[in-house]
Amino acid sequence: MSLNKCEESQVIARTLKSLEYEAKEQGVTLPSAKLPLPEFLSALKKCGLPIYSTTFGTFLSGETALSSYDRFEKHDNKPLPVPCTADQARAFLAVFPLSTLDWPASAYENSAMGPSFHDPKYQLRGERSADLLVPLSRWPKDDPERLEIARLLLENDGADPNGHEPVYHCWCYTPSELAYSPLHIAAGTGDKEMVELLLEFGADKEKKDGNAKTAEDMARAKSKVDVVKLLEGWHGVGDGSHL
Repeated sequence: MSLNKCEESQVIARTLKSLEYEAKEQGVTLPSAKLPLPEFLSALKKCGLPIYSTTFGTFLSGETALSSYDRFEKHDNKPLPVPCTADQARAFLAVFPLSTLDWPASAYENSAMGPSFHDPKYQLRGERSADLLVPLSRWPKDDPERLEIARLLLENDGADPNGHEPVYHCWCYTPSELAYSPLHIAAGTGDKEMVELLLEFGADKEKKDGNAKTAEDMARAKSKVDVVKLLEGWHGVGDGSHL
C-alpha cells in the first residue's frame, strides 16, 4: 500500500496559515510559500515571528492537539490531515530546535492563562509536549515515520511522553479531554507500536484522565485486545522490562 505523504508545498501552506493571525497582529511579513522547505524555514526564522510548539504540531500533523482531542472524543473517522515526513521534521528541528519552541512568560501576561503557565511543567519537556505527541499518536498505524518522528522528539529533544493540554482550555473542553496523554490516545486507537515506544521512553501507564481512566482502561473500552495485553504485561516505567 502506498502511503499518502505530505508534499513540501502542503507543509508550508498549513504552517503559513497557522501563523497568519499572529503575523498580522505583529505587522510581520511571512516568507513566500513558493520557497523550497529549507529556504522557507530559514526565512521564517529571520522574519522574527515567535514560533511555538503549536506551530510545529501543525507542521508535523496538520492539526493541533486540541483538534486531535476533539476528533478522538467524538469518534470522528474522517480522514486525518496528511502527515509530514521524517525528513521534513528534521529540517524543521534543524532551524527551530525543540528548546526554542517553548511559550515565553510574555505570551501569558495579558491573557486569561496567567503567567503561571510559564512554569516548567507546562513547557515542551513537560505538559506542552502534548502539542506534538498527541496529534502524532493519531497518525495512521501503517505509517512507520510516525515512530521515527516520535523517537526523534523523545530521544534527542527530550519531549515528555506524559504531557497533556494545560487546564486553561477548560472553558471549552471536558476534564477527561484535558487529561488525555499521548499514551491514552495511542491506546484508544489501538496503535500497539506507538504505545510500546511511549512506554519505553517513560510513559506512565497508571496516569489517569479526568474520568480516572488509565490508557489500559481506554484500550479495554475500545476492544483493543493487543494493546490491553501489552499494558497488562508492562512492568516499570521506561526501563525496558516488560513481559
